[in-house]
Amino acid sequence: MHGFRRGLDAEKIIGAADDNGVLMYLMQWWVKVCRKGTDVVDLVSSTEANINCPQVVIQFYKDRMTWDVAKSSDK
Repeated sequence: MHGFRRGLDAEKIIGAADDNGVLMYLMQWWVKVCRKGTDVVDLVSSTEANINCPQVVIQFYKDRMTWDVAKSSDK
């Protein structure tokens, strides 16, 4: 049994992997009682993460986005 089934909330995604064509996230969990993150991590399917913690998924990608800003040339 992993985080969501144990009633834990996702704190952040710390990595991603391909498991036979299924995108999986390595999820770190938040403990409400202690109000802090834990060392507990689980592999969670992207489908399950998208349903249960869409903002955590969005933040994972935002943290990794880079923009290639082209230099403008004055002609």
